[in-house]
Amino acid sequence: MKIGIFIPTKAPLRLGSVIQNTSQKSIIMKTLYATVLLFLLPLLGKAQLDYWQGGVFVGLSAYSGDVNPTASPNLSEASLSFGMVGQ
Repeated sequence: MKIGIFIPTKAPLRLGSVIQNTSQKSIIMKTLYATVLLFLLPLLGKAQLDYWQGGVFVGLSAYSGDVNPTASPNLSEASLSFGMVGQ
């Protein structure tokens, strides 16, 4: 049994040699720039706002406990829930 090392004889492929059409290159570059921008854009935002925010919520509330034989709470035991939020 022989053990050999594979040495490629051709030069590695580059993006320019794979894609011959310049319009395809520009589309790929625009897509790449847009993707990088979308990932970096949240870093430019402010962490703390200079104004107050508030809101209200309304919904149903049900308690099923830690040990519950059913997967979902019984909706006949649900009650109205509401509140206010501010920050």
